[in-house]
Parts: sequence; structure tokens; C-alpha cells
Amino acid sequence: ETLSSQFVDNCKGVIERLTLKEEKMVWNQKVIHQRTNTVPFALGSHDDDIAATIRVVRPLDASLSNVIGHFISGERPKGIHETEEMLRLGDSVTGVGELVLDNNLIKLQPPKQGFQYFLTRLDYESLLRKQGNSVRLWRILTLLFGVAACSTPSCDLQHSGLLGRK
Repeated sequence: ETLSSQFVDNCKGVIERLTLKEEKMVWNQKVIHQRTNTVPFALGSHDDDIAATIRVVRPLDASLSNVIGHFISGERPKGIHETEEMLRLGDSVTGVGELVLDNNLIKLQPPKQGFQYFLTRLDYESLLRKQGNSVRLWRILTLLFGVAACSTPSCDLQHSGLLGRK
């Protein structure tokens, strides 16, 4: 079972996101309607020697970083813009989550412990690098805001004369 593109003939996929936006000004957009459709699908290897497939469970619960990689847009008059994004059949996707064996069917699903679930067009190493960069950014921001928060009260206390004078 597949989904068919509304804008491109013979384009079939497994995840489709349709977004209708109202263009008010150059810098102002309002999402009027957004709908995401999915059909059950499995991940498989491009290597012919590997026959195993993995059924993807609840793909919309995954962090879909760059997975919907086919952008197709159709213009509407009067400032309305409709966009269709589709994960096409045969696209390369990396899935990171919990693997479960259910009646001889391997399934990829969100982890029970609340960890993140990923479906991405990146390879595994690139996904790890991207997540590592994100962690570094949050550490730096935490450090900067922590230093700013700690230095602010001491400045206020010095200016108010509560810390003593020379």
C-alpha cells in the first residue's frame, strides 16, 4: 500500500505531509491547515545479500529529521501556498529506536524508556555527529546563561553597596 502525490504523476511514498499556508507579508506566514498521511512500511537493506526487513511502528512519533526529503509545491492565487512533502518509496532512511520481534516480524518502535525515536535520511554516523553537536550547543548555552545568572546578582550587590566598600 502506498500514497500517491497530488502534484507529481507516478510519485509514490509512505509518508506525506500537506501544508496550506497563507502568505500575509514577505516575513509573515500562517499555517491554515496541515495534514500528515502514512501507510505501514518496512525498512530494508539495499544489499541484495540481506533479506531481512524491519516494520516501522508509529513513524509520526519519530523525530523526522530530514526524512521527508521530497518537496513539491503548488501555488494558489491570493497568497495561499500549498506544499507537499513525501518520503518516497526506495528512499534511504535510517531508523533508531527499539527493535521488537513480534510473531517472526521485526518491528522498529519508539523506545519504552522515553528515549528519542529517529527516522532520518542521514546515515548513522552523521546522525550521531548531529546529535553530538546539539549536545555541545546546549552545554555551551547552559554554561553561558549560568555564568550570566551568577554574575548578575554580584553586580547588583556591589552597586547597591551591600558587599562592602574599599
